[in-house]
Order: sequence, then structure tokens, then C-alpha cells
Amino acid sequence: MTIKLEHYGTWIGIDFYHVGRGDALSPLPSVALDGLSDSEMELVGSCYYTCGVFLNYQQMYFMRCQLFDDAYIPCCPFVHKIDSMNVNGHHMVIPGIVVRSLKEFVTFPRTGVLTLEVTLESGDDDIYVSTPCSYFIGLGSRMVFKQEGFSDFLQASSIEVNSLVLITFK
Repeated sequence: MTIKLEHYGTWIGIDFYHVGRGDALSPLPSVALDGLSDSEMELVGSCYYTCGVFLNYQQMYFMRCQLFDDAYIPCCPFVHKIDSMNVNGHHMVIPGIVVRSLKEFVTFPRTGVLTLEVTLESGDDDIYVSTPCSYFIGLGSRMVFKQEGFSDFLQASSIEVNSLVLITFK
């Protein structure tokens, strides 16, 4: 899922990836990080996880594959487990630590409109969803997606409670 923010003709994209449940037996999550350079390990180490989120091997490997694309801004990635407040309250908050990390690479206004985007894999055809969503920067530098646009986005993307998502920026 990509969220794009237009600011003075420059696009900032935020990507969401469904990480999956990963119930299969597998190696320790740290094994998925073997072979990374020091700078890549630093980026993985800066990842912010919401309370109670731990990745298994498959999820960690998936995150590794997504993080090191040249299109992404090497700021703090964010792993979040979608909860009932996100789905029922149609509310999403990007933590201040993630937003401050992003501000080291780009500037953007305290309020604006984002384009939330997601490409859902569906058999032979991928499904593309794009929804405008207002945001504001609140207390503690947190980015808050407003209800109206985020609600539409959730409905269109079929993201449910307990979905694990990786949020990156591009």
C-alpha cells in the first residue's frame, strides 16, 4: 500500500505491505538478516514496532526484501498491527519517531492531503486502490490520518483487524 503526499510538486509515498501471519515452523527471525551490510542493519534496527509486535522469520525476511528498494527514503520504517481503533474508528496515527525520521529527508506541511495507495495481489491480476486522505501533524509530531479518507481507504483495501503492515516512505 503506498501513501503519497504532494508538497510543492514533490511526492512523498508511504508504502504499506501486508506482512502475513507466518504460522509455519521456521528459523529465528535474526537469520533473515544474515548478509546485510552495516548500514542496512542500522536501518532494520531503527524500525519502530507497535506494542506487542514481534516478527517471525518469514515476516522479517519479507521486511528485508521490501526495505532495500532504491525508491524508498531510508528513514525509520514502521511495523503496525491493525487494531479495532484503526478499523472501527477509521483512525491511523504514524508515531512521532517515524515522522521525525522522515523529516530528516524531506519537508512537508503540518496539514495536507495524502493519496493513500495500495496494490493488492489477487491471483493473476493485481488490484490497485487510490484514495485521498487529509492528515495533520499532532502532538508529539505524530501524523494523523483523518477519518473520512482513511475509512474509505480501509474499505477499498480490505485491511482487517490483526493485519500486520510494514509502512515505508518513498
